[in-house]
Amino acid sequence: MLEDRLHRSPKLLLQEPILIIGRQVRLETGVADLIGIDHYGNIVVFEVKIGRSGSGSASEETILSQPQNYAQSLSSYDYEGLNDLYQDHRARLTRGEWDVSEGSDRGGNLLTGFETAFGESLEPHQFNSTQRMVVVAEEITRRTEQNVRYLLEEGLNFQCVEIQAFSSPSGDDTETMIASSTVVDYPQGRVRPKDRPSPTYPSLVNDLLERAYPDFRSVASAASVGELFSEGIDVREPRLVSQNVDHPTSIRYRLAPKPDDGTVVIAIDAKGNSVDGVSELQGMRAEFEEQGLDITGNQTYRVVTRKWEIEGADDLDEDLRDEIAGAFATLVRLGHEAFADPQGETHD
Repeated sequence: MLEDRLHRSPKLLLQEPILIIGRQVRLETGVADLIGIDHYGNIVVFEVKIGRSGSGSASEETILSQPQNYAQSLSSYDYEGLNDLYQDHRARLTRGEWDVSEGSDRGGNLLTGFETAFGESLEPHQFNSTQRMVVVAEEITRRTEQNVRYLLEEGLNFQCVEIQAFSSPSGDDTETMIASSTVVDYPQGRVRPKDRPSPTYPSLVNDLLERAYPDFRSVASAASVGELFSEGIDVREPRLVSQNVDHPTSIRYRLAPKPDDGTVVIAIDAKGNSVDGVSELQGMRAEFEEQGLDITGNQTYRVVTRKWEIEGADDLDEDLRDEIAGAFATLVRLGHEAFADPQGETHD
C-alpha cells in the first residue's frame, strides 16, 4: 500500500526529514492521511492519492480543500495537543495497526522524539509556527499543479509530489522501488520561523575555498583568501570582492551552499543598482557557457550562475565538492578576463 511505503520512508514525501506524528487522524474537519512535523517544528499535512490527482473520489476541488481544512483544524494546536497526536500515533504503532518499521516510533514525548529525529531541540512554544500542505499522488495532473501554484502565490504553503513505483532490477515482481519528485515547491526560507536565523555553513565554504583558491589566486590579487571576503564567510551568501585594480568593485562572486534549501549556487552579482561591468560579462557568453555557466540576462542578481540540486549535506561528497570548487574558480577567472587590461593580462 502506497501510504504504508510513505509512512515507512517519510523522506520520500518531501525529500527532507519529516517526523510522522499521525496517520488517519480524525479531526473536526475530516480524517487526515498523514500528519508530520518538519525540522522547524511546523505541521505538515499530507493528502495521499493513489493514481492521478483530481480523479476518482478526490476531485480537483476536494484534493486541495481537504488539506486546507485539516491545516485549519491543526492551526490551533499547541504543544500539548500535538504531543497527544504523537502519543496516539505511538500507541497505534505498538498495536501493529500498520506495516511499518519499529524505527518509526521515536519513543518518549514529542520533545524527545523531535530531538531524536532531527538532532536538535525545540521549546514547546516553538512548535506549529505555520502549517504546510502537500498533495502526494502517483501523477499530479496539470490542473492540480496550476491550482496549487495559484494557492502558493496567494500565500498558502502548498506543494505537490509525484510518487512513482519501479520494478526491482532483480526481476522479482514482489519487490518495487519507490522514487519521488517535487512538482511544485518553494524555498524552505518561506516556512522558516522568524525566531530561527537562516543557517550558515562556514566550514563548508572554507573547504570549498581551500580547493578553489589556488586556481584563482593570481587574478584576485590577494595575499590570502580572507582578504577577499570583507564580510567573512560565516554569512548566508558569502561574496568574494576582488582586489585586482582592473576589476570593478561592484562585481561580486557568490559562493552559497545551502543544504537546508537543497541547493548550492555560485554566481556573479552586481552590487546594488550598479551595472558597471555587466556588459563586459555578457560579452563573454560563449566562454562562460563553454564551462557550463549560465548567462541569465539579469543586470544585478545572478548575472552569471550555476546551480546544483542536492538533498542535503550528505550529498556533498569529495567529488561534488571538487566539482563545485572547480566551477567557482573558473567563474572567478573568467570574470577577471572580462576586465583584463588592453594587453590581455590582469594585474597580480
